[in-house]
Amino acid sequence: MLHFSIDAVREPINHVLISATNTSQVPCHLNKYPLLRTFQADKSAIGVAQMDKPAAPVLLAPGAVAYSGVMTNAADGSGTNRKTIPALFLQLQPGDAGAGGTGRPVSVAMPPSAQYIDSSAYVSYWESDTQSALY
Repeated sequence: MLHFSIDAVREPINHVLISATNTSQVPCHLNKYPLLRTFQADKSAIGVAQMDKPAAPVLLAPGAVAYSGVMTNAADGSGTNRKTIPALFLQLQPGDAGAGGTGRPVSVAMPPSAQYIDSSAYVSYWESDTQSALY
């Protein structure tokens, strides 16, 4: 079982950090990046950052935490489709090349200071440390 949270960060600006904590007694894999939607009914997910992707899925031991960064909006205001959202809907990805996510999407509350999102938003791959997830 995983517990998810989203926290504001000081740097980089316009970013939040998703934490996934393994609350079970067995290890689990986090594949690729979280599928994020601003509303549960959205057909398309927030895009993925064009960064180096990890060579392998993150193996999350019991009690361990993995991270994914989200740039919520363009600092220069160039993003479109601006909206304020109280939560993101998060779904995990399957281990193979299958389409869609695994399990039901869960609503994860956005921090009050970071509820603004626009079309420039992107998500990073799951990482075992915050620095890699945010930069």
